[in-house]
Amino acid sequence: MLRSLFRVIKFGFMNFWRNIWMSFATTLIMVLTLFSISLLIILNLYGDLIIENIKNKIDVTVFFQQDVSKAQIDEVQSALSNMTDVDEVKYTSKDEALKEFQSKHGDNPLILSSITELEGNPLRDTLVIRAKNLDKYNDIKIFLDNEKYQPIVEKFTFDDNKEIINKVSSTLSIAKKIGIGVSVIFCIIVVLVMFNTIRMTIYTQKDEISIMRLVGATNAFIEIPFIIEGMLYGLFASVISTLILYPIILYTTPKINEFFQLVNVDAASVINKNLLIIIAVQLLLGIFLGVVSSAIAIRKYLKV
Repeated sequence: MLRSLFRVIKFGFMNFWRNIWMSFATTLIMVLTLFSISLLIILNLYGDLIIENIKNKIDVTVFFQQDVSKAQIDEVQSALSNMTDVDEVKYTSKDEALKEFQSKHGDNPLILSSITELEGNPLRDTLVIRAKNLDKYNDIKIFLDNEKYQPIVEKFTFDDNKEIINKVSSTLSIAKKIGIGVSVIFCIIVVLVMFNTIRMTIYTQKDEISIMRLVGATNAFIEIPFIIEGMLYGLFASVISTLILYPIILYTTPKINEFFQLVNVDAASVINKNLLIIIAVQLLLGIFLGVVSSAIAIRKYLKV
C-alpha cells in the first residue's frame, strides 16, 4: 500500500515537471484566479473597515441662528438626546468655537486679523450629533426639518455627509460585483485550461497508460498521479498568489485612503489578522479546481 502510494505521488510530480511550460502557463492562470478571489475577500474586509471609519467620522452639525437663546438650544439638545437612534449630542458655544478657531489658525496672522475686523463673533452655536447607525441619520434629518425648529436652526450638514455615505456604498458595491464577475470568469478559464493541460499529458502518456491497464493497474492507480498533478497546480499557485498579494495591498492602501478621504488604514494589520483565512481559501480553492479538472479529464479518457 505504502509503495503504491509513493509511486503514484512520484508519478504526479513527474507529470508536473514533464511539461514544464504547460505547467507554468496553467499555474499562471491559476494565480490570476486565486489572486482575484483574494482581492475580493480583502475588499470585503476593507469595506467593513471603511464603514466603521465612516461611522466614527460622520456626524450632523446643527448651526443655530445668531439670536437663539441657550434655553432654546438646550431644548433641542434634550429632544435629540432622548431619541433612541442618537448616540451622542455635543454642544459648542460660539465663543468656544471662536477660541478653537483662533487656536487652530494661530500661526496665520492674515486669518486672525480678518476675524478681528468683523463686528462681533461670526461663528454660530452648534450641536454635533452622532447616530448609532449610519441609516439613522435620515431620522435625525426629519426631526430637524420640523417646523418647530426651523426658525432657530440656520442649517445642518446632513446632505454633505449623505453624499459621502452614498459614494462609499456605491463604490464598494460596484467593486464587489466586478470582483465576483472576474473571479467566476477566471475560475471557468482555469478549469478549461487545466482540463486541456491534463488531457495533453494523458495523450503523451497514452502508451504508458495502455501498458499499465494491460498489466492490471486499477483506474484509481492511473487517476491519482494526474489528480496529484492538478493539486500541485493549486498548491504552487496559492503560494505565488499570497507572495505577490501582500506588497500590492500595501502599495494601493494609501490611494484607497485618499479616495475615501479617511484616516490611514493599517493594511498590514488587516491582512495579518486574516492571513490564515486568505491562505486557506486560496489553497483549498486551488486544490479543488485542480482536482476537479484532473478528475474530469482522466475519467473521460478512461471511459473512451
